[in-house]
Amino acid sequence: MKNDNGYVAVAKQTLVVLAMSFVAVVIAQPVFYLLSTTGIFEWSLSRFLFGSLYGMILGVGNFFAMAVSLVLLTATAQDAKEGKARAQSVYLLRQLVLIGFAVVGCLLPVFHIVAVLGALALTQLVIAVYAFVGNLISMKKEPPISAGTVQDTPVEENEEEDRTSSENSENKEDE
Repeated sequence: MKNDNGYVAVAKQTLVVLAMSFVAVVIAQPVFYLLSTTGIFEWSLSRFLFGSLYGMILGVGNFFAMAVSLVLLTATAQDAKEGKARAQSVYLLRQLVLIGFAVVGCLLPVFHIVAVLGALALTQLVIAVYAFVGNLISMKKEPPISAGTVQDTPVEENEEEDRTSSENSENKEDE
């Protein structure tokens, strides 16, 4: 199955993050209830469930928007400098939208502020753990290069040297 410029991978990763976030939010519901027994805040099952789902959707939606924007940026950027500038502006826009929706969720009486912010934080934690585990798995498949094999010359110079050495070896073979 072809990867369609990364969109299939984005969909798979988003579904994994959604499932993991849902499990984390379900586990958090009894914790929210136990915290409410201390008198810090008032428990309401519907407000906590709706608030948790809203916060989880915000976090997963932010992850999805980030992944899609990175796929689009890598496909359309002319050079690294332009890509970095565009990525920073997209990041800022995503964060502003996320904060705006989080504030709306906290202000609406249908949602509990602790549930919205707690689920959003749990989703961000799930994303961080997912990325960490993914990095560990990829490191096991391809171990990092040891410091002794890394050369001090920049990559561009090495590529030019490789090209000239391969051209020289081809010329020698022709003779």
